[in-house]
Amino acid sequence: MVEEEPKKVKIRDQGLAQIESDAELAQRLHKEELAELDRAQIERQRQEEATNAALSEEFDEIQARINADALFAAKLQ
Repeated sequence: MVEEEPKKVKIRDQGLAQIESDAELAQRLHKEELAELDRAQIERQRQEEATNAALSEEFDEIQARINADALFAAKLQ
């Protein structure tokens, strides 16, 4: 019975070590997921800004054509 005590202690220590290892892994994965979410959010924001800039430029071009057509129509009359 004296030999069983050290085995129980070793098993418990191994279990505690595994729990600590799992906790560290979980924390690392959590940090990586947060970083990935941040990167994805930044990329979505960048794409949205690019889309808004392109739409604004297109709007300006259409408005310039409308103004040019109105000026041309005024000259024709």
